[in-house]
Amino acid sequence: MHWYTGWPAITLLSIEWLARLGLAVHVILRRRAVATSLAWLAIILFVPILGMLVYFMVGGSSLGTRRARRYKKVTERLRRLAAEIMETRRPKVSPVAPELEPIARFGTAMTGLPPLPGNTLRLFGDNAAMLGSLRADIDAATHHIHMCYYIWMPDRSGAIIAEALAAAVGRGVIVRVLVDGAGSHAFLRHQQSAAMRAAGIQVVEALPVSVLRLPFARIDLRNHRKIAVFDGRVGYCGSQNIHDVEYSSPRWAKAIGTGGSGSGSSGRGRWIDATVRVEGPAAQALAATFLRDWKLDSEEPFEDLGPYLPEPRFELRDVDGNTSAGAAVQVVASGPGPTPQAIHQALLTALYAARKEIVMTTPYFVPDASLLEAITAAATRGVRVVMVLPDVSDAPIVAAAGRAHYEDLLDAGVELHEYLGGLLHSKVITVDSKMGVVGSANMDQRSFFLNFEATMFVYDAAFAGELVALQRAYLKTSRRVSAEEWSQRSVWARLRDNSARLMGPLL
Repeated sequence: MHWYTGWPAITLLSIEWLARLGLAVHVILRRRAVATSLAWLAIILFVPILGMLVYFMVGGSSLGTRRARRYKKVTERLRRLAAEIMETRRPKVSPVAPELEPIARFGTAMTGLPPLPGNTLRLFGDNAAMLGSLRADIDAATHHIHMCYYIWMPDRSGAIIAEALAAAVGRGVIVRVLVDGAGSHAFLRHQQSAAMRAAGIQVVEALPVSVLRLPFARIDLRNHRKIAVFDGRVGYCGSQNIHDVEYSSPRWAKAIGTGGSGSGSSGRGRWIDATVRVEGPAAQALAATFLRDWKLDSEEPFEDLGPYLPEPRFELRDVDGNTSAGAAVQVVASGPGPTPQAIHQALLTALYAARKEIVMTTPYFVPDASLLEAITAAATRGVRVVMVLPDVSDAPIVAAAGRAHYEDLLDAGVELHEYLGGLLHSKVITVDSKMGVVGSANMDQRSFFLNFEATMFVYDAAFAGELVALQRAYLKTSRRVSAEEWSQRSVWARLRDNSARLMGPLL
């Protein structure tokens, strides 16, 4: 063997290591959370070639230069317009109780939108009832219907909504439907979406998934919102997608099909969601959120936004004609762009403001350090903290990463409950029975830092009471996890969960 025969291999190895070091420098310069940066450094430096490919695919948070520029322009225009509208129209007296003012002020600073009074709210904890109400509002719309959903399935429920939307177009209503490219993959390639377009419904794919986008943008950034707006006066926001009440995926079927806690051996589980119908000024905040997302993936120009942001009515009247302020609602939207951590930071503010009780319901729990500290600090200072999580998840790795935090939570005095009645998918938080949080955001790092999400902060004790009642119903179908039980887990279970925890910043 000649001395020079090893040089090609050495050269390739050197190039590969230089590429790794270059990506490592890129990770460090981005100054993300320490845990996230360390996780990516470990993958890049210790997983040959594959680590670099994974980072190229999902390591950034970029929408792509052209898309990000357009989104920033639209966002700034809509925020400025909405702020001007609300500044001139909103009541001069704050509709929020003094003890909740810090939360409201923070939300206003992040989004430009203050809490808006004069809203009538209806909570849906039943999926069929929510879809029935949604169809009724479709039938009642006179000018436009805007819907943005992460998952739209071409099943019976999807067909019913599609039929109602086609009828709305037939009577002259403008209908725009925005669905996520990954979550609604089946729908976009199904005859149902083609039929909707043929009927005159504008159907647009949000954040298309394509390998061609890899050099320019992160392909796993998702529009996870579930919102609908009718004539700018009625809106929906929550956790429920457009699909049948019973919905199965391969992961869910595998999880419960052999005797889990779901709906039986068929592998189909019942989704448990929470959605709010809002009639009043807060619907305009949802309208602005939709328009911003629509402009991100649609080339349709909007020169006149007036018809989509009509004059709000801040006062309500009961059946006797008495004036009522209605519920105060603040819509907080977040995602890649100008306010990527709005929901995360607003939620932290709410947790630190709690004095008596926090009840949290979430299907996916992968907290960053600041959220975990806020929860445990609340329990340590004497606040009753209750968490309701699903007993069986459709995302096993995510569930394992969440269970890895159980010990810290139990040690701090947090009450942990696992729901047994299906796939608990609602994202609901109540604070001191005075305010409620309902929306699409999970309590995980993907929702807080990567996904486009929408959440309503409701500053109304009566509505908070309804949310508390819903959470108590969840608790009746849950089992409490004890510290003693948790300490007796096998070495394998601890190793599995703690290994998944290391992936938390990347999930």
